[in-house]
Amino acid sequence: MILDPIINKYKRIKSNSILSEVQIDYKKNYAVVGIGTHSLATYYPLLSFLGVPVKYIVTKRPRTTPVLKNMFPAAETTTSLNEVLEDTTVGGMVICTPPDSLFAIAERCLAAKKHVLVEKPLCRSLESYQQMKSLATTTCLLALQRRYNTINKIITSKYKLFSDCSYEATFKTGTYPEGDALTELFIHCLDNLVFLMGPAQVHSVQSQKLRGGKVVQALLHHASGNKGMIELSTAQHWRLLEDKLSVHTHDAQIDLDYAAHYAGVRTLRGWKNKLSLDRLLPEAPPLKTIYQMQQMSVGFYNNSLVETGFYGLVKEFIHRTEGTAGTGYAPSDIHLLEPTFQLIAALNR
Repeated sequence: MILDPIINKYKRIKSNSILSEVQIDYKKNYAVVGIGTHSLATYYPLLSFLGVPVKYIVTKRPRTTPVLKNMFPAAETTTSLNEVLEDTTVGGMVICTPPDSLFAIAERCLAAKKHVLVEKPLCRSLESYQQMKSLATTTCLLALQRRYNTINKIITSKYKLFSDCSYEATFKTGTYPEGDALTELFIHCLDNLVFLMGPAQVHSVQSQKLRGGKVVQALLHHASGNKGMIELSTAQHWRLLEDKLSVHTHDAQIDLDYAAHYAGVRTLRGWKNKLSLDRLLPEAPPLKTIYQMQQMSVGFYNNSLVETGFYGLVKEFIHRTEGTAGTGYAPSDIHLLEPTFQLIAALNR
């Protein structure tokens, strides 16, 4: 066929672009602290895909690590964190232990001058955040992966930072008796609002217990002129997760559905010369899809770990550790997160 050379060239370009993702000249070794269902589904597969030289896997349960030997044949299993911290060849550490141990482990790793990527909730309060920030003289990235996800990359490239907008944000899930919903679940929605809208102050807030869960509703005012309403809930059902943000600009409505991996925009004109332009139009303006995850596509950039931001987070951490991060800007660097923890503290009063 006459189009065969063009099609084959296109496929080679796509293949080479994926292969270039893993062409990293590693100069340092890495360690992973903790093994759990979350890390086995996210960090371990990504570290394996990127060819990261994992030298240590630190765990209290050595018997569980043989399953990882296929991913990291050279990795040594140890129960001693000190052994890893004393190894000068280890430059980066991924910490994904249970919540109550994260702060102490990260504190020790930063004191040993290791670069750190740490899961939530690293800090339970504004005071503990400030303490951790003061210790971070090396890279300390918090796993707020939404700052790296596909939808936010598209939105920030198109709109930069929203200003003088109105919005409604909802984050609803099931009951969460085993932990602190504000710093472990709601932080995703709250940090996302700070990331897209700028630092915020709580204008008013109310909360109530419902169906064994908690509902928090608040009005936020941002320094950029944005104002919004949020509803955070653990009184929903886990199978009915709702994670949405609807932004109203001067000429459009932008709908972001993070659970459904969807982003759309609808142009709205409002009124002019005391005439409602909406009434003059025969039908509502169409909703234009900006992004939608393709369920039938198996492409690299359509992978859920890429789409949700975990891939960008891990790769940014590697570049920071290796000293190849270009500008050195990392959205989830702990030094950039004070407005998020200030907002959490205000809602927790």
